[in-house]
Amino acid sequence: MHVLLVLQSAFSLWMLYDAIKRGAAQHWWIIVLVPFGEVAYFAAVVWPDIRRKGAWRSLFERPPSLKELREAFEETPSHHNRVRLAQGLFDAGEFREAGMLFEQILDEEPLNRDALYGFAQCAVEADEDDAAIAALETLIDLDIAYLDSVPAVDLIEAYWHVGREADALELADTLCRKSQRVGPRTIYATFLVELDRRDEARKLLEQGLKSYDASPAYVKRRDRHDARAARALLRNL
Repeated sequence: MHVLLVLQSAFSLWMLYDAIKRGAAQHWWIIVLVPFGEVAYFAAVVWPDIRRKGAWRSLFERPPSLKELREAFEETPSHHNRVRLAQGLFDAGEFREAGMLFEQILDEEPLNRDALYGFAQCAVEADEDDAAIAALETLIDLDIAYLDSVPAVDLIEAYWHVGREADALELADTLCRKSQRVGPRTIYATFLVELDRRDEARKLLEQGLKSYDASPAYVKRRDRHDARAARALLRNL
C-alpha cells in the first residue's frame, strides 16, 4: 500500500505540473488535488493530447526535426508542408510563428479543420481568448466530432475560462446529446460539480458508465481512461 500511495502522489504531482505548464483552466488544478482527480484530468486533458500527437507511435518512429520541416517547406511550399511545419512549430513551443502559418492557411482555406484547430491552440497559448474561441466555434460548427470531439471540449473549457458558463454548459449538453460516450459526460459532470449540482453530475456519470458497460470491446478499449475518470468522480460525489 505504501508503494501505491507514493505512485499515486507522484502521478498527482505530475498532473498538477502538466496543468500549470499548459495553462489549464484553474478548476482543473482543484480537480487534480482531490482524490482521484488526477485520473479525471489525465483522461480529459492529457490523454486526448497524446492521441492527437501520436505520442505512442513516436516511441518507435522518429518524427522529422524542425529543421527538416523548414527545409521541406522551403523546397516545396505546398499546403501539406505548410501544415506540417506549423504543427512542428507548435509542438516545439514556437506558438507565434506557428500561429502565423496557420493563419496563412486560413487565408486560403477559411474552413480548413486542421488549420482552425492549430490556430486556436496557438491563440490559447498567447492568451488571445477571443481569437481562440472564434476559431473553435467555426470548427465546431463544421464538425463537432472532429478529432474525437477534443476541440469541442477545448471550446467548453475556453467558455468556462472567460466566464461564459452558460455557453460552456450548453455546448457540454449538446455534446452529450450527440454522443453516448462516457468522456463528454465526465467533462460536463466536472463543471456541474463545481457549480454544486451534484445530483445532475451523478446522473450524467451513471448514464455514461451504463453506456460504456454495454459497449462492444473495441469501444471499451478506446474509452477505458474516460470510464476510469468517471468512476473516480462518481466515488467522490
